[in-house]
Amino acid sequence: AEIAMSQTEMICPHKDTVLAISDYEKGKSFLDGKSASVDSALYYMKSARDRFYKISCWEQSVKMSYNIAVLYQKLKESDKADEEIFKAQKLAAGKLSDDRRWKGKIDFYLAEKNFKSKNYEEAEKYLKNSKNIFNNSEAWKDYVAACRFLAQLYLYKQEYSKMEESIDEAYAITSEKLKSDPNLIKSIMQLY
Repeated sequence: AEIAMSQTEMICPHKDTVLAISDYEKGKSFLDGKSASVDSALYYMKSARDRFYKISCWEQSVKMSYNIAVLYQKLKESDKADEEIFKAQKLAAGKLSDDRRWKGKIDFYLAEKNFKSKNYEEAEKYLKNSKNIFNNSEAWKDYVAACRFLAQLYLYKQEYSKMEESIDEAYAITSEKLKSDPNLIKSIMQLY
C-alpha cells in the first residue's frame, strides 16, 4: 500500500477545507527527501482526517485514514494500522457510494493484509470487490493492479486458468483504457 498523494482528489463540497488541506500538505511534506519523518506525517494526517470529518468531507476523511494506516504499517504498528483501516472501512461503508475509488482502495489494502497472512480466500474476496469498485469508478490503473494481484493469488492457489484470465483482463484494460502503458504491460508480462 502506498500513501495517497493526489491533490486532485481533495475536492470537497464544503468551503472550509483550507486548514484540512494545509495539514494534509504538511503531512505529505514530511514524507519527502532525506529528512522524512513518519511521526510528523502521522500527526498532520490525523489532523487533516479530523478536520475533514468535522466538516463532513467523508471521502477525504476516508483517504486520510487510509494514509494513516499505511504510515502505521511503515512503523510496523499493525494493530494501529488495522484500527485505522477498519475506521476508514466503516466510514466508507456508511457515507460513500459504491462507485467511490476509496472503497476499492480499502478493500485492496485488506486483500494485501489477508494475503500476507496466507488467508487467501479472504484476500480473493477483497480483491474481487476492489476490482468491481475500480471498474465502477473507472480507476483503471487500480483495476489493473487488482487483476495483477488476483493473478498472483491464483498462482499461489495453483489455479492457473484463473491466473491466466486475470492476466488477460489486466492486459486488455491496459491496452484499451490506459493506452498500452509500457510499465504496466511490463509488470503484467512478468506474470506469464
